[in-house]
Parts: sequence; C-alpha cells; structure tokens
Amino acid sequence: KEELQSVVGLIIPGGESTTQALVAQRWGLIPELQSFASAGRPIWGTCAGMIFLAERAEGQKKGGQALLGGLDITVSRNFFGAQINSFETQLSAPQELKSFGGMEPVDSSHIVRSWLSV
Repeated sequence: KEELQSVVGLIIPGGESTTQALVAQRWGLIPELQSFASAGRPIWGTCAGMIFLAERAEGQKKGGQALLGGLDITVSRNFFGAQINSFETQLSAPQELKSFGGMEPVDSSHIVRSWLSV
C-alpha cells in the first residue's frame, strides 16, 4: 500500500477482472487504488484492467465485483459470449494479398471480449 504513493503511473493488465478485484479487496487495496484514480494519476487498463477501471459493469458474475472507477464507461462483460467460446484457428491471407508474394496460413487466437459504451 505504501509503495503506491511513490508510483507515477499504474498499469492494470489483462487477466480476469473478478480475480483482480478479489485480490485487491483481500489486500485492502481498493480504497488506495480508487484514491489513485480519483486524484487523476495515470492508469492504463488493458482488457480485464479496463473492466476493473470502469464506473459501471453489466453481466457480472452473481454478487458482482468491486470496480475501481475512474473511467466513465459501462462495460458489458462477455458481450460476445463466455470465455469458453474463445478458440484458436489458422487464417489464410485473402487472395488479393497472395499476389504480393504469398502468405502461409498463420495461427490466430480469437478471445471473447467485452463491449464498452461511453
């Protein structure tokens, strides 16, 4: 907690936002993180970090989760389906690009994402 006072900026990575909130609650970090955000200090949240920084969330697990706030957005969790619907596949280049030297199929990951509205 004390170290947070000396931090210039904060990055909250992807992962699972409910887990992030539970860990932050157990360590007593929610009030400090909310103060950090409300003071206008820079915070960058990617994926689950963005959900954690949202003012409002829809589609949360039963009982909800703590949100830090700071981003005036509403996040709809699992808007495109449950995480279990994420998948990996190979993608081929469109025919138009193959004339530029061709391209072998590449592995790709398609991860179910949230939707946000301002």
